[in-house]
Amino acid sequence: MEQQQDKAIPEAIKRLRLCASLKDCGHSVESCFKQSSAKLLYAYDDEVLGYSDWNKTVTPEDVSRTFIVHNDNAVEIILLPLDNRIISGPVVTKGGVNDCAILTERQMSFVEFKTNVTSNSEQNIGDKTDDAIAQLWHTYNEIISPRCSSKGISLATSVEIDFFVIFDSNLDVTNTTASRLDKQMEFLEKNKFPLFFDNEKSFI
Repeated sequence: MEQQQDKAIPEAIKRLRLCASLKDCGHSVESCFKQSSAKLLYAYDDEVLGYSDWNKTVTPEDVSRTFIVHNDNAVEIILLPLDNRIISGPVVTKGGVNDCAILTERQMSFVEFKTNVTSNSEQNIGDKTDDAIAQLWHTYNEIISPRCSSKGISLATSVEIDFFVIFDSNLDVTNTTASRLDKQMEFLEKNKFPLFFDNEKSFI
């Protein structure tokens, strides 16, 4: 039985040793990941479930609150619901956990949804952006990366890593806003990884 379960785990997860690295953080990676080769998926923060999920279709009015996953080459792509699922233990969550990661054999995107924000005032968006960045970086730098390193895996050299803060696209919070550009430059200079405010990405 164990052998069959192991065979079902995608190569992208196995090569990063995520099951072993995160086994004491909450629910097991094996029981939580979702995989698909669909060419279009909508990832979102599911308020009913209490964690991130994805679907091939969503209602038109909900699209603005999703992260659109483009998968034109139909590669195997994986959703890792982190907050309240894979990373849910009270000790490990201290400092913040971002919502999910989306993984292929070549790329890993850490995603934090702030889609419940309804005011696009600069102060509000700025505060929520800072919160999201703190959650994203803590999850990568303090939780996942060091645990993978302890298993002999360097995430930074194994996959192409980036970070996304997702607001409701109707609020028009984009990469081109001066304050967002400043945040992106600051994040890149400090952490050596790109940060985006786009509501979609094409994966390879």
